[in-house]
Amino acid sequence: ALGRWVSRMAWGSSPGQGGRSSSKGVPLGWSKLCPLFLRAMLPFVGFGMASNAALVLAGDCIDSTVCMVFGFSTLAAAGMGNAISDTVGMLSTGPAERLTQRLGIPEPELLPEQRRIADYWRSVARIVGVVLGCLLGLLPLLLLPERKPRLVDLVALCLTAEQKVSIFKALQKARYQPGEIIIAHGSEGNWLHFIVEGRVEVVGRDDAGNKTHICEIEEGGVIGELEMVYEQPCVADVIALTEVETRKIHKTDYRKYMRDVEDIFRNRILTSSDYTGSPCKTFLTEIPPITTAGASAPSSATPHVP
Repeated sequence: ALGRWVSRMAWGSSPGQGGRSSSKGVPLGWSKLCPLFLRAMLPFVGFGMASNAALVLAGDCIDSTVCMVFGFSTLAAAGMGNAISDTVGMLSTGPAERLTQRLGIPEPELLPEQRRIADYWRSVARIVGVVLGCLLGLLPLLLLPERKPRLVDLVALCLTAEQKVSIFKALQKARYQPGEIIIAHGSEGNWLHFIVEGRVEVVGRDDAGNKTHICEIEEGGVIGELEMVYEQPCVADVIALTEVETRKIHKTDYRKYMRDVEDIFRNRILTSSDYTGSPCKTFLTEIPPITTAGASAPSSATPHVP
């Protein structure tokens, strides 16, 4: 049945003896169908490949920058990336058509009786081309680095739209040069920093009071959460290793808008390997669990932050 359907669509009717149409329809024939199919398909392969590749790359970039700063969801990143991918796909159509013409695929001469079935096969070819191009456009996924869940992303997922708006208004932009101290050991912990760009080093103190390296934190990380959760002086220096840009929120606004996500910070402090063997770990064991009136209990679905 499938063979008869393909033959009927290729020839314009059921083929009779000698490859002739058994009805009055004029056969299209494979010699005309193949070049017609390729000429219609190839430009849409280019369109699908360029469009989907742009969606993957733009969506990933937006998700790690704009969405991180404003707390938008990954779905919002996909929507914004789609606007870029549609533009790229539209711009790629012309070059793809010119490239197809350079391949020298002949345009079959069609009789008026063959044009209807030819239009059908052009539509099929375009669909096949788009699907094939979109699959090829997924190849950039192989080149993108593996991304682990970032603390800032987990925080954003737990905030309501109203909380995100309030926090965004309270955030202040700050920039630091390499070697500059962002948080000083022993100072009052007044600020929670979300790292937008750059890398920092956390330097604690050992039992003898000597400086000791604890960890490094990159963009997407958070610094100052320990002091916010336990309301204690800073237990380490945080020093910029590169040019660093952060969005910081004062502890007054933190208490006002971010108490509901404090369990995420507490979970990281108590489980992250960054604190293992550091003075911070000893510091934590000396503090009894804090309870905040009206604060939500830790959820069993709270994700672990490595």
